[in-house]
Amino acid sequence: MTGGVGWVARWERLAVRLGSSRWVWAAMGLPFLYFAGLFGAGVVRGEDPPGVVAGLAIVGALAGFLTSIGFVAASHNRHTKAMTADAEELVRFTAPAPNRDRRVVERVVAGLFVAGALGFAVGAAIGFDPLRWLFQMLVPMAPGLWGSTTDRNVVVSDAGVVTGNPAYKRFRPWSAFESYDVTDDAIVVRRAGWSAWGLRDLRRDPEAVDDSEEVAAALGKFFPLRA
Repeated sequence: MTGGVGWVARWERLAVRLGSSRWVWAAMGLPFLYFAGLFGAGVVRGEDPPGVVAGLAIVGALAGFLTSIGFVAASHNRHTKAMTADAEELVRFTAPAPNRDRRVVERVVAGLFVAGALGFAVGAAIGFDPLRWLFQMLVPMAPGLWGSTTDRNVVVSDAGVVTGNPAYKRFRPWSAFESYDVTDDAIVVRRAGWSAWGLRDLRRDPEAVDDSEEVAAALGKFFPLRA
């Protein structure tokens, strides 16, 4: 039993460290290494793998991918719990992405479905498998992208910001941000460093928040309002 308790304690410490590292996301790519190697070797040899082998490789990669999602979520949840254990909560709210963001994502999601479907149809018509794989990669991205615009729980504390839902939480310290802005169109907490089109920023719809001034006051304790 002592050994079991020690193993759990070590796993907790490891999970907390992994949850604070961006490298934990690499776990989601590992299941596809065998899949890529199998087909890469076939291309080099000028032959396709047997249908059964290819099918098993795809199923195994997807199963590993789903398992790695759970691994990443567990690490982030444990890191969040550890970092906020003694933190003082200042404000909490639940809101979706701003209207403009949702409209943009709707167009992107539609484009992914169209591009994926065209890739599948053209690949099947000319017998070019990589185009069919394009469909298998692009279409699953659409629900995840759309999910980023749905309701998120946001907790502002003296330790940092927690975002997510009851099943998945992500903590980021104040050092990860540089400024904020609260307008009629969006509540924005801007990430420090480079962020292409603000994709790394926290952006929520103020219309879904009961008191956006309370949110602004809490954020204003830690960094400046962006001019």
